[in-house]
Amino acid sequence: MKNAHFIGWSPMFHWTDQKIGVHGFYCVLALTLLSLFARELHQKGFDVSMETALKELSRVYEVAHIYSPESKQKDVFTLSERSELQQKLLDAFGLTERHVNG
Repeated sequence: MKNAHFIGWSPMFHWTDQKIGVHGFYCVLALTLLSLFARELHQKGFDVSMETALKELSRVYEVAHIYSPESKQKDVFTLSERSELQQKLLDAFGLTERHVNG
């Protein structure tokens, strides 16, 4: 969390006090959520950085198999192929395929 990127205000394309305040709120909220995520990673026994975990999770995609209305097949939603680390992260945070279809 010593990365200057996490506490930066840039880019900020706002001019009014209200919008600058909202931008600041979003920055603090994002920092809080990232801190909670890092704490959860540590508590769940992951020995990876927060950046690595976020990068790995961002590479998981939801794939939708949509069939025509005339087809008797039901639409299916699944997750893309995952590495071992990605699957462990998904399982640890309850982001498995049952949530995709559910």
